[in-house]
Amino acid sequence: MKTNDHLQKVPRKMDTQEIVPITQQTMVATMLHLDNLNVDCLLNIFRMLSLPDLASVTGVCRNFRDIAAEAFKYEWKNKTIRLSNKDSNSKLESTAILRNFGNQLQNVQIVFDKQRNDTFFKLIIDKCSSQLKQVDLSSTCFNVHLERVLSKENIQRFNDKFVNLKALRFENNIDDIIEPECIEQQFPALEELSLSGYPFVNQNVLQFIIVNPQIKSLSSFHCNTLQDGVDMIRMIDQHLPRLERLGLWVHGRADMIEYQPRFLKALKHLKIHSYGSTANLHHLSISNERVEEMELELGSCDENVIDFICQYKELTKLAIRLYSDSPFDCKFLSELKKHLPKLTEIEICGFWRDLNHTDIVHFVHESKRLINFILRDGKRKDILDDMNQIRTKLDSTHWSVNYNASAPRQLHFVRAKRPGN
Repeated sequence: MKTNDHLQKVPRKMDTQEIVPITQQTMVATMLHLDNLNVDCLLNIFRMLSLPDLASVTGVCRNFRDIAAEAFKYEWKNKTIRLSNKDSNSKLESTAILRNFGNQLQNVQIVFDKQRNDTFFKLIIDKCSSQLKQVDLSSTCFNVHLERVLSKENIQRFNDKFVNLKALRFENNIDDIIEPECIEQQFPALEELSLSGYPFVNQNVLQFIIVNPQIKSLSSFHCNTLQDGVDMIRMIDQHLPRLERLGLWVHGRADMIEYQPRFLKALKHLKIHSYGSTANLHHLSISNERVEEMELELGSCDENVIDFICQYKELTKLAIRLYSDSPFDCKFLSELKKHLPKLTEIEICGFWRDLNHTDIVHFVHESKRLINFILRDGKRKDILDDMNQIRTKLDSTHWSVNYNASAPRQLHFVRAKRPGN
């Protein structure tokens, strides 16, 4: 009988998959270098880098530079990029970003400091392209002698280069770096102008309005008397037929101003900061009932304020923000509910005098379209107790009331979405 004994004597061949002991030499031989990765892998890695680091890798080789440009397009192109002259590190990072990605930037915040602002501004004009659509201008300094870099001449050069600019905003601490006359020129593609600061006066804004009829959003949060505000609304009525968003900061009394209604036909969003009598709101004479969103920052809230709000029957979003010492009476909720049937969101910040939980419950239950209601009281110490009482009174699965520790003294009422909504 044949056996398999002879097979057992045949020497065993080494398995080709057998693991070879790892030595330092084999590790070096099999190490994968970054430039061995394909384009897709590198692109995914580059997309996770911070913007300064992404700018740094462009100096490695032409291949990395091209991939970094693609990574910027995916992750950063539509974000607001901060370009700062604040210190040497910020300036170096901003310079690297401008040199490598300036021609792709669309939205930027430019932050000036004490020195060499003119050189910094010229670099931005030189490196950015006509793709630039939104620019926010601000400064880290306040009441310090700075170069007046935002002159009419420099803004004209800026305007000539960035012909597709849609939004221009003058923000924090720009008082010492700007000539307010710089806005008195035509910006062909501009749709939004936002002014925040004391350098501007009413005449600067009026001249801007005359030569820029295409504007859709205008925020003039500088020191306007009530008469200045009325004059501005009159000019808007005449020259800005497409204006959809308006923001004003006014102060003073309205005793001697004649009421003349102005119909801003396209207006949808109205924001007013009033530092004076609540009667001032009516004297601004904005009579467009098509306004859908309103924000008011006031010294107090009384019947004048509620009457003013209630004439805008199409309101869907409303915010009333009062100074911390100013009371808000719960009885006004019933008037808002009665006259504003389309409200979906409301925010009321102020001192809630004699907080009436029943009034709040009736308001959120009976406002049929309401989805969000924010109640904030900066001085209230027992806000959590209020929350528990309101939760008990709500007695409904459609509403929840939440307290967020990151927003102290604030309750947020949310209506649950119903099936089919």
